[in-house]
Order: sequence, then structure tokens, then C-alpha cells
Amino acid sequence: MEDTRKEKENKDKKEERKDGEKTKQTLKEEYSKLQTKYSLPSFELLDKDFEINDIEIEDNIIREILKSIHGHTESYTRLLEGLIQPDSKLGDMKEASNLTQEDQALITDLYRKGMLLNRSILLVDLDYNEKLAADMIINAHKEWQNMKCDMKTILEKMRSTWESKSPKEKYGGGYFG
Repeated sequence: MEDTRKEKENKDKKEERKDGEKTKQTLKEEYSKLQTKYSLPSFELLDKDFEINDIEIEDNIIREILKSIHGHTESYTRLLEGLIQPDSKLGDMKEASNLTQEDQALITDLYRKGMLLNRSILLVDLDYNEKLAADMIINAHKEWQNMKCDMKTILEKMRSTWESKSPKEKYGGGYFG
């Protein structure tokens, strides 16, 4: 009895994987039509940067891609915002204190570009038109390619903040209330 239930569960999992593969293939096929119509970037490039492979095929694909791009770029923009205005978050304050003036200028520029991109996507979504949305995908993808290298530089700088202990940390110092 137990073996039969496990066999059924395994069979169900295999069918789910097959259905998922079919859905992804169908999504790629539908996207390919839109790609040809609007000269969109390749599915693989958009998926690599914005994880579009989970979009539901029943939905408006272009609109869903825009939502995916918006969510992705907004998370990076919020990360930058924490460096510009660290408030009282310990991690943000520590990372911000490790930045040079050049880093700060770069972060400010990236933040401006990210906010402009996000607001542009929202405007297109507000008064949706498939052609304008397709153009926004093309522009957003190009802008993200320009931003990625600088974003990587900032993320590496943020990570380096945590690679060594500050003098206060070495001796157990720091604010604990």
C-alpha cells in the first residue's frame, strides 16, 4: 500500500515536470512570435537578467515581462536607496560608511537610472499599449545592460565591507542597546 502511494506520487511529479516543460516551451514559442513582431531581445537574454521563464502563458506575455523587469530593477534600486539613506539599519549604515565619494556619485547615478526605468515601466503599464510596452522592454533591457557593470562594482564594494572586522567588532564593541 505504501509503495503504491509513493509510485503514484512519483508519477504525479514526473507529469508536473513534463507539464512545466511544455509550458516553458509554449512560452518560448509565444515569445518568439512577439520577438519577431517587435524585434525584442532573445528569450534567453531576458530570462538570464529578469527570470521571465516563470510567466504564466495565459497572461499577457509582454505585460508580464514588464512586471518581471520592474520587480527585478526595483529590488536593486531599493538596495541602492539603503546606501543613500541608511536610516537606522545597521547593515546599510556599515556599508555606506565604507563608500568613497566616487562610489557615492556612482550609486546616486545608478539610483536615478533605476528610478527613471521603474517609473517609465509604470507609466507604460498604466496606459497599456502592446507596442509601447515592447519598446519599453527593449529600452529597459539596454539600460539594464549599461547598469549591470556599475551595479556589480557597488555590490563588490558592499560585500568587501563584511570581509574584515572593524576594530570595535574585534573587541566585541558596538551598540547593543
